[in-house]
Order: sequence, then C-alpha cells, then structure tokens
Amino acid sequence: MYRPDLSRFRYLPGAGWAIVSVGWLDARKKYPRGEVAASDVRLLEQLLLHGWQPVSSKGFRGCNFCGDPSQPTMREIAGKRRLLGADILFVPADGCMYAAPSLIIHYIEAHQYLPPQAFLTALRGCQPQTDSYRKNCEKYWGVGFFDWLFGR
Repeated sequence: MYRPDLSRFRYLPGAGWAIVSVGWLDARKKYPRGEVAASDVRLLEQLLLHGWQPVSSKGFRGCNFCGDPSQPTMREIAGKRRLLGADILFVPADGCMYAAPSLIIHYIEAHQYLPPQAFLTALRGCQPQTDSYRKNCEKYWGVGFFDWLFGR
C-alpha cells in the first residue's frame, strides 16, 4: 500500500492527524535510495520486537519489488524468524509520530530505500522498551481522532 513519505498516515481508523507515513513503498513508484547504518536497522528490529502496537493485523503484505506480494517476507531477529509486512512501527518525534510498515527493514537492506533524515533522527532517540516511548505513542495516536470520527 503506497503512501508518499511524510504524508498524513490514514491507514488505520483512530490514527491522529499528527501521524506521518514513512516507507510505504510500491515497485511502480520512485523512492529515495542510499545507505542506512546497520545500527539504524537494529533499532528498527527492536521496534518490531518491542514497539507499541495499538491494533493487531490479521494479514500481511509481502514485497512487490521481489515478486509476488502475497508471499511472506521473513527475517531472523533475535534467533527467531519474524514476518515482515504485518506490523506497523511507530516512532514518536517532536510534534509528530512516524508510522512505517515493518517491511521498511527489508526495503532498506534489499532495495536501498533511504528514509527521510527526520525519521532516522527520531528513530535514534527511540527506546521502545520504556514507559516514555509508550506514553509518547499514545499521546500522538488520538490527536485529531474525534475530528476524523465526526468528519470535521
């Protein structure tokens, strides 16, 4: 499901206006390429393992760059095989929260996707196993929800 980087995240009901999309790629669209530090990829893996999830997924999306998006994209993290493409990674920042598909890990490594610098900066300050991380995520999740609900 393609979303332009830094566009408003409208994928899930209840997501507030302060949530911004990053890494929602599609093979038919151009995207920025470059090198991302291995330490940033490890931080994304930690978000996948310990990050805040307001809803659970009942499906997944595979990589359409590699072929059939109905095929799962798997990755070993912390000694276990994990499905990429079913979870959303939330990264709170100053004034917004970024929402990225867990496939962003694969996109970075296999397809040289370069996320926006502001996202990478926020990621480096993210500690998903802390109470402050969860409180920041919850703070941004509901911002603007009632405006969305009532069509304001």
